[in-house]
Amino acid sequence: VPPSSQPCSTDGGSYVVKGCIKQRYCLAPEEAPSITIEEHNTAVIGFNVSVECASPGYVGNVAASPCTEDGGRYTVSGNCKFDDICLSPTDSEGYIIDERVLFKNTFDVNVTCDGAAHYVADRGVPPSSQP
Repeated sequence: VPPSSQPCSTDGGSYVVKGCIKQRYCLAPEEAPSITIEEHNTAVIGFNVSVECASPGYVGNVAASPCTEDGGRYTVSGNCKFDDICLSPTDSEGYIIDERVLFKNTFDVNVTCDGAAHYVADRGVPPSSQP
């Protein structure tokens, strides 16, 4: 509704204005460990705050909700936990390993066979018929 005015109803009376409201703004939570916050708009009307688990290493689902009163803190619900960590295998003979990320949910390890040590990819050929 756009702002508007109406004339007074009696001689010497005040005219009426309406249509403007005070914009309410929210403050960030005091603490949000393991959460990354990106504030686009902290006004209650049009509230737009992105939250996600901090990376690397944290997983979970989180969301931000606006405050209910001006100057209140917006809330972050859900939780993030430290992701499970994978350990290197104890027997990696014959492999060239490039460990990039060892967190379970963002796991990134590149492996190739160590050709210099005469290892090749297993193509499902029985050992007795391999050259």
